[in-house]
Amino acid sequence: PSTTTEETFTTTTETTNLPQQLRDAGLDYISIAFPTHDKNQYEEWMMNPQQQERLKDSSHQPPHPWDQVCDFVGNAVKARGLQVELTAVARPELNQARLQEFVQRNWSNHKHEDDDDSMLSPPIRWRPYFE
Repeated sequence: PSTTTEETFTTTTETTNLPQQLRDAGLDYISIAFPTHDKNQYEEWMMNPQQQERLKDSSHQPPHPWDQVCDFVGNAVKARGLQVELTAVARPELNQARLQEFVQRNWSNHKHEDDDDSMLSPPIRWRPYFE
């Protein structure tokens, strides 16, 4: 059975420790799709029209999916021993420099004093855009 994105949402408090739990379970590397620094672009590119309407019309507003991805990335960067990579498609309408600035501004300086393998900010692996 198919599920909607709304059904798979989790609140920020529920995902706070998820990256560290994944690390504790043996995962040491994670690649996270982070297509844009812009919440509106995220909605347009990653959500179908029904999901967008449900998000706008909901009487109980769940956290926006873009906010959840941002929270997950931030928690993953902070998790001890977990290497984090972001991926993005080099779409013509994406300002790659602004995405890189967003990543550095929001997820740098999380280096752990006792962990030489931790990163200052996660790298972005750019994937080609095909029309």
